Amino acid sequence: MKREELKKYYIDAKPIPMDDEIIERLRPLVDAEGEWTGDVPLTREEAAYDIDCFFDLLKYCYAGYNYYADKIDFAQAKADVLAALPEDGITAVQVKDAIYYTLKPHINDTHFGFQCGGWNSFQKSCNAWFTGLTVEECEDGYKVIRKETGDVNVGHIFTAEETDGHRFETFPNANGAKRYYIGVLSAEQPETLEIGGFTLPLHLCRVDTLPRMEDEGAWQEWKWKSLPLVMHTTYVKVKDTKEQYRDGGKSHSRDPVLLWSLLGNYGGNSIYPEAFVEGLNGYAVWESDCAILDNPILDKEKEEKVSECQVYTGDTIDLVNSQYEGRMFVLQNKGVASSGESAVSYARSVKNVCFVGSMTAGCGQFGDLRKYRLPNSGIYFVMGYKVFNMDGFEEGKGFMPDYWLDTRDVFDETADFIKMMHYDLRPEDWGIQLKNHISDDVERLVRDIKDYATRADLSEEKTAELLRLSDRIRADVEAAME
Repeated sequence: MKREELKKYYIDAKPIPMDDEIIERLRPLVDAEGEWTGDVPLTREEAAYDIDCFFDLLKYCYAGYNYYADKIDFAQAKADVLAALPEDGITAVQVKDAIYYTLKPHINDTHFGFQCGGWNSFQKSCNAWFTGLTVEECEDGYKVIRKETGDVNVGHIFTAEETDGHRFETFPNANGAKRYYIGVLSAEQPETLEIGGFTLPLHLCRVDTLPRMEDEGAWQEWKWKSLPLVMHTTYVKVKDTKEQYRDGGKSHSRDPVLLWSLLGNYGGNSIYPEAFVEGLNGYAVWESDCAILDNPILDKEKEEKVSECQVYTGDTIDLVNSQYEGRMFVLQNKGVASSGESAVSYARSVKNVCFVGSMTAGCGQFGDLRKYRLPNSGIYFVMGYKVFNMDGFEEGKGFMPDYWLDTRDVFDETADFIKMMHYDLRPEDWGIQLKNHISDDVERLVRDIKDYATRADLSEEKTAELLRLSDRIRADVEAAME
């Protein structure tokens, strides 16, 4: 949602008067207890009454109503729902399906859904699909340096125009040259991509195919290739307290680099990632404006018979307050949703943060769910009564990474990149440690040259030249570092 839309639909929204009949009819349907008890037959009158209740609940209790009222003719939608039902022999599931399939083309809200014999969400998820080509920026455009399938050969150069809109930046090479995957963002499931005269098969970003770690708890940490790794798999039914999360973050506040995996974290309670970042960084801000519906249906203590929006402008991140001096790499994928995405937001409070993987779920424009049950059909559904407006966030797309990965070895590739760029060095002894890293790299290079010289089918003259070169490289580097 753009800021001007927030202003139009929520900040400038006029309170809506309510009467006693609406309040008394809808109040019992809010925060319903129990579960779906199964399909039941309904008369047409009973079905029509439930449909009236549903659309009234939308008007007064759904945070997205004002936003979608410009895009959906709700009166016509209600008439379409009734028209989709048979004259007799109506069932609760038919009512649910008629409502759902009438509104589904128009509403994009991952949180909003029916809980009736399954989960029917209004989610419209956009995904990254890749060709298996990796290209590197060069003088003439983008040169293919890696391929998996298709007729494109390594070394082929695509122009900037051919790849425009299809480049997904991944880790650069050691000298800083930018590298990209070739692919497409799509809410559909495309099979191929036409580019530069080639037809290339597509696959779903492999980071998004990682299995979610079930029942692994909310907090784990260990070393990965000698780098500290913290994994938060969920913020639902967590074992540790908010204070333990803060202490956990604080325990890494002196680390020169930290891997924070949120892979598959579908959310829960955002107090936990806030506490973790606060402990690590001494500062944690989630940049978000918030509009909250307030009326006597949602709040029985409210005496004024109006439905209105309370709008709160959140704090803006000021990186001057960021205290963590190291680099944090946040690992994310399409399984990161809701409060998992709030963790991504809080991570932006760290001055040296890098987001790696794929885009998040995009589940959070409308949130803080309440549960509703229609009186005759027993249909259950959940929807949010708050609007969250976040910079760079789009429902169904979420937050984009700084570097995309198309691999199931996310930890390995990220750790290798960190070590290649020497980000794992402490600021206070950066020079001496970097010197050691360079010495190790030079020794490996010298060893590889000598190995090649003695194993390759070369002339004696060429072999001797390579051996002299290897010794000269070592001597020159050591002299330069003195």
